[in-house]
Amino acid sequence: MKPGIVLASATSPTEQAVFDELVQRGIEDTHLDPHFPGEFDQIVHAWPVPEADHVDVSDVRPGDYVVFYRGSNRYSWAAEVRDIISDSNMAERFATYVTDQESGDIQPREEFSDDILLLHIPVPIELESYRLHDLLNIDQDALTRTIIPDDSTVAT
Repeated sequence: MKPGIVLASATSPTEQAVFDELVQRGIEDTHLDPHFPGEFDQIVHAWPVPEADHVDVSDVRPGDYVVFYRGSNRYSWAAEVRDIISDSNMAERFATYVTDQESGDIQPREEFSDDILLLHIPVPIELESYRLHDLLNIDQDALTRTIIPDDSTVAT
């Protein structure tokens, strides 16, 4: 089965803070529950799914790729999905960690769901958003929310 894609917007102040701390930098596994699932090399990279986006994470599989939109009409980061968990305690730990690291007025626990995409180390990319959206046959609202394009919508 070929890998799927998740388009994630990290443009609001809270989304930017969560991206910076959890996706890009990662969190040391010592900040997490000792029963945290999976084998990690001391740093865990994660993207809690925004609650308002109403994403069904059952459509995401390990091996899929998350591409992150941070502005400037470009997707600028990508990471492979390692695992998907739904855990309110872990979501709370991730949110508390981000809040403790950031100085702005952000509320990650209020904006993100209990669904968390655990990621491999992210890599920088340069992908123009309009080209990807044309290929996937989706409109520009993908720049403001998380979308999992259906394979049937891909332009041929």
